[in-house]
Amino acid sequence: MNPTVLQSVTSPRRTWRGLGAGAKLIVYTRLSVQSAVLAFGVFAVALPVLSTRRERVFDLWQLLVIGAVVLVLVVAGLVVVERRPEFNTRPRRPTERLVVATAVFSAVVWGGGVVTYLVGDGSTALTGMCLAFAAVILAPLTVLAWLPWRWTVTVAFSLVTSVVMWQETSWLPMFFATFLLCTSTLSAWTVGIAKELDRARLTESALQVSEERLRFSQELHDTLGQRLAAMSVKAELARALARRGDDRLDGELAALQELARTSVTEMHEVVDGYRAVNLSTEVEGARELLDSAGVRLEVEGDPTALSAPMRELAAWLVREGTTNVVRHSAATWVRLVFTTDGGTGSVTMSNDGVTRGIERLSGLAGIRRRAEPLGAALVAERDGSLFHVTLSLKE
Repeated sequence: MNPTVLQSVTSPRRTWRGLGAGAKLIVYTRLSVQSAVLAFGVFAVALPVLSTRRERVFDLWQLLVIGAVVLVLVVAGLVVVERRPEFNTRPRRPTERLVVATAVFSAVVWGGGVVTYLVGDGSTALTGMCLAFAAVILAPLTVLAWLPWRWTVTVAFSLVTSVVMWQETSWLPMFFATFLLCTSTLSAWTVGIAKELDRARLTESALQVSEERLRFSQELHDTLGQRLAAMSVKAELARALARRGDDRLDGELAALQELARTSVTEMHEVVDGYRAVNLSTEVEGARELLDSAGVRLEVEGDPTALSAPMRELAAWLVREGTTNVVRHSAATWVRLVFTTDGGTGSVTMSNDGVTRGIERLSGLAGIRRRAEPLGAALVAERDGSLFHVTLSLKE
């Protein structure tokens, strides 16, 4: 069994709390529509059953027919809603055939109910009315919202039902069908808006990472571009002087050497400035970036209690870990834990977004190389959908 499915069954509250705001809205909307399908299904069966308990309106076989037909309508409707992409956060298999099959069955039930009502009498006519009414209130919630011409079809078959069964139902089919179609359509529209907002947040967070990389590239270009151009000119001049045996060659080579030294110094200044990280700043930056991506950040412990070398390594871990979460995971929460115990300390960064096996550590490998000279160790572990990176440091 899929670990995510098993977790949702054994610990639904934990699973719900781990979802992002958009995913919670999607799940809530799907469950609300399914609850409505169940409620109206129970109503369609309970009404004839309760009427028969007061006075013998229906025979047992008629109640069984009504119950069986409504059960099929409800189960098919629940499956359609469960598998519709509008109500899911993950891709699902196509539902067109299921929707068409359920729509055809609903039409057959409705048509059969109307015909039975018209040609039958007594309890037989009432059985037909119950079947037609069940199709009228369940189809708009489950299948009509996903079909073309849904409003025309809904108004047409609910109007026919109201006119044919006016004495028993008045305008109830018209009211229920239109209202429930509005409910399912608006629910799908609301979820679609939530998904668009989630995609926009993810795009914004990815753009922030790209902008930071572009900023660094621009700084290198602005700093070294002019120097490299000057070095190219000096090199060409030196070659020309060498061909002529000019005494100015030594001076030009010295100037070229000075340009190279200056360029190296300026490059180190740019890189050092980029590498100058502050733990508190990185934590706040991570909170803003993750929040824009719809990911909740939890911080435990006091990062200021770490020593300077520890804080610098921890800042690098926070920066790299945040970038990995945004770009390579489907996390809904990230937890940062800072601990200090005597002469040792550690930083643990966890998230729930693992979707595949751990490959090469990439940026984390660079942090491990930085940590080793200080006697620190970096360990990355996966536990189901959870990913933990622990940086253990010596005071």
